Amino acid sequence: MENGFEGAPPPGFEMDHVFHMSNIALPAWFQYLWFIEKGQASGNMYPVGKSLCAWYAGWLASATAILKDKREPMKLLSKAAEDAGCFAELFEIHEPTVSMHPWFSTASENFVYAMNQTLVQNRGDEILIAPAVSETWKNYAFKLACYGNLVVEVGVKDGQLVKLTLLPGKADAALRRTIVLPTALVASSKLNSAVVASMSEKDGKRFVAVRIRGCTDLIEVKC
Repeated sequence: MENGFEGAPPPGFEMDHVFHMSNIALPAWFQYLWFIEKGQASGNMYPVGKSLCAWYAGWLASATAILKDKREPMKLLSKAAEDAGCFAELFEIHEPTVSMHPWFSTASENFVYAMNQTLVQNRGDEILIAPAVSETWKNYAFKLACYGNLVVEVGVKDGQLVKLTLLPGKADAALRRTIVLPTALVASSKLNSAVVASMSEKDGKRFVAVRIRGCTDLIEVKC
């Protein structure tokens, strides 16, 4: 297949259902790869131009990030960024022969939302850190809001987690959250045992139940 997966599920991909087509059982990840390869053909949405619409690329990047794909979100967002204007503004279509709708705000919003989804996601009481970050990224940092009046600040250096701070909106709030981390991102010995209630590992992820009261560091540094 053109996307390079050649019949193997993407790294971190979580959908494990099986679909049946013409009496042939196909795993969901195969159907997913087919959609990624063929679905982009619908990404222009106009009878002019040949590029992938930035708005569509953002939505598709968000969907692939939610499925924990560590490759496709950045490929899609990179395509959208390549067609940005002189001030990094996104268009619906921006090609040498045709340009439509500069400063397309909904495309920009989709782009930012998709990028955020690669960095942090919420699932009930779980906060997923770097769920769809490319394995080639070794140095990055972000500070993003999560559901439940909580902010997460993360720093990664040389492929290792060096900062993970949880900041509740109310300084005296007492919260419980489960932080889900790729096991390769941090050794369990580096975690702050004073705030860890329990910990387990499954499928390359570390599930860390954390007690939060005020500014709380999961890596042992001072707030």
